[in-house]
Amino acid sequence: MKSNGEKKDTLVNIEQTNEWVFNVLSDSYVEQANKCSEELSPNISEVDEALLSTLPSVSMETPRLAEAMVAMECVLESTKELFNDEGTHTTTIVMGKIVRFHIHTSVLKDGNKDRPTV
Repeated sequence: MKSNGEKKDTLVNIEQTNEWVFNVLSDSYVEQANKCSEELSPNISEVDEALLSTLPSVSMETPRLAEAMVAMECVLESTKELFNDEGTHTTTIVMGKIVRFHIHTSVLKDGNKDRPTV
């Protein structure tokens, strides 16, 4: 949730499109990725602001981060809103199904796609 109680843009986008890409974070772009958590206007791209780049996904419209060594294309299955003791909505758990993996060869053990190191 944003500090004003509204849903974050990522959740709104998932609910509108029923899809998202889970990009596994690595040390190589952690500082840039942290910028993506800033509260910006919905018309401003966190990816652009963080100077990250994207690649097209295969199974969906949502792009993936080029910097991510592992990315998972996901489709929405359900959401569960959680509330605090005062009844205020505090977070939403998003459940989905992975429909496509992207794994960079640099994280594969000895270049073997059957034995990833992550």
